[in-house]
Amino acid sequence: MPIHNLYSFNKENKIVVHGQYFDDAIFKEIGNSLKTKENGKIYINHPYIVTVRKVVNAYCAEDIETMFSFYAPNATFGSSSMKTNQLIGVEEKKKEDKETFATYDNMQLDQVGYPDCIYYEEGDAYVVYSWWSLSCTTKDGKKMSNIPVMLSHTFDKEGKISNEIVYLNSNHFE
Repeated sequence: MPIHNLYSFNKENKIVVHGQYFDDAIFKEIGNSLKTKENGKIYINHPYIVTVRKVVNAYCAEDIETMFSFYAPNATFGSSSMKTNQLIGVEEKKKEDKETFATYDNMQLDQVGYPDCIYYEEGDAYVVYSWWSLSCTTKDGKKMSNIPVMLSHTFDKEGKISNEIVYLNSNHFE
């Protein structure tokens, strides 16, 4: 833990003042780690889960207008194939999706298990985690199927998606 010590000496070289500066947030973390603490709720059924399903359906239908109606104008997007903390905006995401639709046909995402909507008390945020199996066909007819996909959608106070992260192994597309 970084600590800065500041000393003041008198004429006899004796310490007369000792000041110590540090980030005391570490003590809060230590205290929290000593007890069990809840941080919100998990929902198996929630309107935000329905929204994510609508987004996925619009994506598979290549309906960009409907799909992006669920996103905030300043939404950010990331994926496991991007650099850590690298995010793009709505316009760049639309462009990427159009390129994907021009490359692949018959996009299908089948839900695996059930999505969870998690309300995080700390941070006051709702996030929907969902798991899917992707199937599609390349324009030259090669069928690709059963590609695991995990989606993370964070919602803002207006109920719009403010952040989307897609986790999948991009090696399937090379």
